[in-house]
Amino acid sequence: PVDETDIVVWRHLQNELDRVSAEDVLSGRGLLNIYRALSLHQGVEPAITDPAQVTEQALNGQCEVCLSALTQFCRIMGSFAGNLALNLATTGGVFIGGGIATRFTEFLINSDFRARFEAKGRMKHYVKDIPTYLINEPDHGLLGASAYLQQQIAS
Repeated sequence: PVDETDIVVWRHLQNELDRVSAEDVLSGRGLLNIYRALSLHQGVEPAITDPAQVTEQALNGQCEVCLSALTQFCRIMGSFAGNLALNLATTGGVFIGGGIATRFTEFLINSDFRARFEAKGRMKHYVKDIPTYLINEPDHGLLGASAYLQQQIAS
């Protein structure tokens, strides 16, 4: 956890799940978990049960808790991606796949994602030049497997 909102989410999930993993916050189910945690923290009964509704209502300005959840999702994803960049010593870039982030590309670009990606204390200089990419190709896994197979056949 980096900020107080992260701590609220983490405590809620730890009480609910015992062990909290990245998948518990960085997925469709994770967005819903963040929404539920923030709703309950604000004393509001969570009414939404579909992550797509959280995204839709956040982007349309229909639900303040949904907006907070989507904002926190982007922050957490930035922190996690930055940690991966450090841990894996990547310099060629961090590629974000999966279907959820492509549903709110503009929101993600304008969020604190990149600030949290770079917020690495003494190691900020290392991550600040690492690019981040959002994969928009729905079949990127198949394309990657095909390219790998072609490389193996050629060698």
